[in-house]
Amino acid sequence: MKVAVAVLPNGKVNTHFGRANKLALATIENGQITKWEEVAVPFAETHGNHDHHHDHDHEHHHHAPGHHEGIKNWLVDHEVDMVLLDHAGPGMQKVMSETDIKIVVGAKGNAKEAVQALIDQGFAK
Repeated sequence: MKVAVAVLPNGKVNTHFGRANKLALATIENGQITKWEEVAVPFAETHGNHDHHHDHDHEHHHHAPGHHEGIKNWLVDHEVDMVLLDHAGPGMQKVMSETDIKIVVGAKGNAKEAVQALIDQGFAK
């Protein structure tokens, strides 16, 4: 299975998933992290109001409208099964509920250790 976790340059979990510049994609097989890939992601730029294709006819801004959708689509495209994060806001929970991706919250500290803890607790196979 594949777990995505937002990482900071120091290897710690980035608690602001939606503003992360980098996600780690951990591939887990038989309780082992077999692949750890850190990927630059485009979400950070879409957070806030500098959206270049603004459609003023239907403004529904409570957040950046396409922001969570963008995250969701990226995760689905990368075949992620689970997202590990510090916390998930209602917007994030809503879009994730439209996918098969599971959300696990409470990630803190070293990102790799956080993923390993998931495995140890039986969340990730």
